[in-house]
Amino acid sequence: MEKIPPEKYVDIKMLSEISNVLDIRDKTILRYEMIREYEATTQTAEQVGRKYGYSRTRFHEFKQRFIDGEKTMESLGDKPYGPKEKSKLKPDVLDKIVEIREETGMSIHDIPDELERRHGIKLSYGSVNRALKKKALHRLKGGGRRGTKKKRK
Repeated sequence: MEKIPPEKYVDIKMLSEISNVLDIRDKTILRYEMIREYEATTQTAEQVGRKYGYSRTRFHEFKQRFIDGEKTMESLGDKPYGPKEKSKLKPDVLDKIVEIREETGMSIHDIPDELERRHGIKLSYGSVNRALKKKALHRLKGGGRRGTKKKRK
């Protein structure tokens, strides 16, 4: 088993002192206390961050989020993961992509332009490719870059 160097340890004594006052599992309060301690003492960001189990860069990320969030506790919470907006690949858009592919035999590079021209829907090549994979329509043979270069004589 690999030994952890002392500078990577979280200051357990300090955490146990705080746990008497705070719920140690609440990351938001812990992060706030970390920023407050940094402002109140002469310790460096790295020292305070390590004391609370964070790197210097992560400490600065929390501090900046706190400042940008108008110094609210909510700004120190965990950010939600996952997509930020809903997918544009709705069933009707999927059907339109398949329709264009079957009518014209266009490649994934031409379908987005045709989709925008016909229906005013903007999609990336990647979205078109995912849509065609969902409908089990594979890439066209002979497309792409392979084999398109002229051979030297």
